[in-house]
Amino acid sequence: MAIALLGPLQIDGDGPVLGKRDRVVLAALAVRPGDVLTADRLADALWGEAVPPSWPKVVQGSVVRLRKRLGHRAIETTPHGYRLAIADDEIDVHCFEALVARGDDLMTRAEPERAVAAYERALGLWRGPPLDDLDRWAPGRGEAARLDEVHRSAEESLVDARLTVKASPRSVADARILVAEGPLRERRWALLARALYGAGRQAEAMDALRTARGL
Repeated sequence: MAIALLGPLQIDGDGPVLGKRDRVVLAALAVRPGDVLTADRLADALWGEAVPPSWPKVVQGSVVRLRKRLGHRAIETTPHGYRLAIADDEIDVHCFEALVARGDDLMTRAEPERAVAAYERALGLWRGPPLDDLDRWAPGRGEAARLDEVHRSAEESLVDARLTVKASPRSVADARILVAEGPLRERRWALLARALYGAGRQAEAMDALRTARGL
């Protein structure tokens, strides 16, 4: 089984085979696999403050349907609620973060070529904004924002690793894209200046730094 949250929710590579409520319940459980979520918390993820009187049956129904799709043992009932009982490596978020951490570690060990491969594998898991189904739940929005920051940092780290291996026209192009997408992220301007300087375009590198200072 594989649950993908980095983009529209998928199970084993399939698209939105679940209804909206079932996706919300699964995403909420998958944000912290192994942690117990009370039925009240799942109701909060589903409706926020406008919880209907029928919420206990709705939550229970979602869990029943998810067990049919994932397997009976995938969601455990505890005295305090429910927990997702699957391995971390079956959820793309955890694979993504492990690969980013691997890339960071390889960079500290002066192995940029291997770091490039780790970052590329991590970013290959990213299919779009994560956890869209939890947009009405504060913990879900917070986790989505955290993952977005990890993603942006990984994009920067990939360009950094490629530059460390060898500056190339591709490095300049990649750095320009990053700057265009996040012009207030200082590291991106630094990467662009490095890429330009490494390509022998020193004057343009200085212009990039002046532009960044102005912003």
